[in-house]
Amino acid sequence: VLAGAAAAALALAGGGSGTEAGPAGTLAGVVRVGTAPGAITVGMGRVWVADHGSGDISSFPLNDPKHAVTAAHVGGKPNSVATGFGYVWATRDDANALYRITPRTGAVTRIRLGAGTAPSDVDASKNWVWVAESGTAGVARIDPGDPTATPRIALVGEGPRALAIGSGPVWVVNQFDHSASKIAEATADTIGKPFDGVGQIPTDIAVGAGGVWVVDNFNGTLVRIDPHAATVGAPIEVGAKPRGVAVGLGSVWVANGGDSTVTRIDPSTQQQIGSPVQLAPGSNPAEVTTGGGYVWTANFSANTVSRIKP
Repeated sequence: VLAGAAAAALALAGGGSGTEAGPAGTLAGVVRVGTAPGAITVGMGRVWVADHGSGDISSFPLNDPKHAVTAAHVGGKPNSVATGFGYVWATRDDANALYRITPRTGAVTRIRLGAGTAPSDVDASKNWVWVAESGTAGVARIDPGDPTATPRIALVGEGPRALAIGSGPVWVVNQFDHSASKIAEATADTIGKPFDGVGQIPTDIAVGAGGVWVVDNFNGTLVRIDPHAATVGAPIEVGAKPRGVAVGLGSVWVANGGDSTVTRIDPSTQQQIGSPVQLAPGSNPAEVTTGGGYVWTANFSANTVSRIKP
């Protein structure tokens, strides 16, 4: 769902890793997309990619991942993409707006957000569309049936960067104060205090497999938040400069921009499974997602999407 701004903004120190026996996955194919793909999601039978360099939203079928097409042009520098309620949703890091795309026609509706909101991520829950506003320390809850109506704002930590939504609350990672916040889906109220100590420069968050998972781009680590015990676990070493995290296919997957690898973590043991999947050198994967039995990465510096078979 989340992308990032330019890759240089995340060119920070990372960590190493150890592995358990067995392969983490196999690189099954590569799809060429637009310029500087930085965000990726799966929905409505397709893979959707936000091209940070071209201002396009690209897509291709899950069951025929060969050729991407331009689904819509939102302009500027799109930094996140999500699906929900029959639409594709995107934000730009150079515009205080949310973009709603009709998949069949490519029609784009621009929905104005407040001045200085600086949207950094978009995601959809059962009833609402959510936008992380890095400029206001808030998360906007938007009615998909009337997206121009004034949204309800949940106040979270400083620099909300990425969203994650499971079957319960909405989660957001706050980059500037190194925390994660939990929001009630029904009321858009923040629940309790932020979870501190999730990383020095946390860049992405995912929910699933009994936990909430946050990657730290600076230290090259992943942490698990136990949502029931309200505790933050010990850091788990992954690859260099991790940028994205996803939960799916029985594992936690981390896209490491610094060494162009994907690390697979067993959510039960919190240990690595196999050696990291090596992408093309210099690919700089910016985000990772799962769908259709595969793991997908948006490779910012290679203008490609990689397909990994677990």
